[in-house]
Amino acid sequence: MNDIKKTSYEAFFLVSANEAVAAKSVKKIQEIFEEYQVEITREEALGIKTLAYPVEKNSTGKYYLYYIQLEPSKMDALRKELRLQEDILRFMFIALDKKATKFLDEKHIADIEKKKVAEAASAASVPETAPAAEETL
Repeated sequence: MNDIKKTSYEAFFLVSANEAVAAKSVKKIQEIFEEYQVEITREEALGIKTLAYPVEKNSTGKYYLYYIQLEPSKMDALRKELRLQEDILRFMFIALDKKATKFLDEKHIADIEKKKVAEAASAASVPETAPAAEETL
């Protein structure tokens, strides 16, 4: 059994706002994560944002957020591999302590519950369409 402890990280990525390039970049990020045995616990596309200053001639960029777990000994090699990717404009990793991980897990569960309640409420508020009554002349 593997006794190596994994550390939780928040990973931010900035890629081109161009949909084709962004899709290619996300696929490459996930391939690299797979290569380094990174466990993705959650991922979010944060959308396109206007940048405060141009990054590699891009004035807008698409942000992605991943919550991951990784053996700390692999972090340097992972960063080096990501730096070599031309389509990834910027990235940043933040190590999460146990309190932050617990808080994010609870927040994620609460978000899922809110989404379920909202979906149930919207499904209940949509009336079923009754068959149209036939007109008589």
